[in-house]
Amino acid sequence: MTIRIVEFDPHVASDELWAAFNETRRAIAHEFWPDEPILDDAETRREVQTINPVVEFRRWVAMEGDEVAGSIRAAFRRSGTPDEKDFARFLWAGGGVRSKSRRRGAGTLLFRKVHQLMHTLDKTVLTMSVQTEPGHAFIKHVGAVEKHCTVEQRAVLADLDWPRLRRWEDGATAQSLVWERYASRAPRDVLVALLPVFNELFADVPLGGLETAPIRWEMNSYDLWYETLERVGGAHHLVLLRAADSRWPGSARQDGTSNPQHRAQAANGDGPIVARSRGGPCTEGRDAASDL
Repeated sequence: MTIRIVEFDPHVASDELWAAFNETRRAIAHEFWPDEPILDDAETRREVQTINPVVEFRRWVAMEGDEVAGSIRAAFRRSGTPDEKDFARFLWAGGGVRSKSRRRGAGTLLFRKVHQLMHTLDKTVLTMSVQTEPGHAFIKHVGAVEKHCTVEQRAVLADLDWPRLRRWEDGATAQSLVWERYASRAPRDVLVALLPVFNELFADVPLGGLETAPIRWEMNSYDLWYETLERVGGAHHLVLLRAADSRWPGSARQDGTSNPQHRAQAANGDGPIVARSRGGPCTEGRDAASDL
């Protein structure tokens, strides 16, 4: 069956197209992450239709008859937003194709739309991230080069070495470092004050050969995320490690959700340690806080 590429505007797409999109989205998620809960269709539609004040998205789907074989989206900084020039060269993209439609050109056809958009917007650097073997194969197929690799780690709280974690925590305190913790939610005024601190910390994170725009922590992202947590149920735990002179050697966060259906919405991550503080007790304390 012939594959055709059509633009997917989440605000005007028909209910039938949304149903086909979600069916393929769920199939891909179940294939690669069978033990993970899958975000329900209504919440997915709400999230995709949410307008981000600083990031603009373009989306396309590959159609086989009335079915969606795959999809791709591209993201770029909105015109007129702060620090726009720092982001001018960069475009980000990601997508997926269902198993029965792979190796038939759907991914390549979708990728061409992103390439065309790069020319239209005069973008020169495209960044894509992949998490699966077919994704890595596709990246290699189109000639992209891996520039940076990350590892996601999860911990079962019951299996942690709590005495060891306590020693790490005490070790940081012995070095005159101060723990600062916020459970479930961090107050908005605290986050606003921390934005420049986060920008400084993450600017120091090694990214290998990856060329990308400066990492900016912006309050609108937290606002949108907290709205989602309020709606679907979830928690944001923030742990900070502050030096006696009020500098911030590092931070950690554990993001989660109390609603099993929406755990797929949550991101589990940890924060950076500045170069001058790596290898010492604050690095160990960061790891402990991240696991918590």
